Amino acid sequence: MLRLVIASAWVIRDLACLLDATDRPVMYIAGFAGALLAGLLSVGFLTPVAAIAGGVASILTALNLLPKCFFSLCDCHFGLVFGEAILLALAVLGPGAYSLDARLFGRREIIIPRAKSRDI
Repeated sequence: MLRLVIASAWVIRDLACLLDATDRPVMYIAGFAGALLAGLLSVGFLTPVAAIAGGVASILTALNLLPKCFFSLCDCHFGLVFGEAILLALAVLGPGAYSLDARLFGRREIIIPRAKSRDI
């Protein structure tokens, strides 16, 4: 669910960037890169890498180090905080059971070792 929410928000933003890219060719690059990241997240391929790259890109956009299109998810600071929280959760938790990463690399299994009991 987290992957689909953030990917759909990126697709909306990137479509707006591509529509706004008539006078700035760098917006084509930003739009296609964001669409690629959204695609990677939506199918769950290289999820931690895509989440970290998207988080860095949105922070750089909020700091005006990357170009911003007329419609940006970084206009609202609450939106930026919530988006970064979702991306951090995706980077830490991984892609989930229903993803391409789980099919290719196997599901993540956490094994908790038993504590050694002390004889008294």
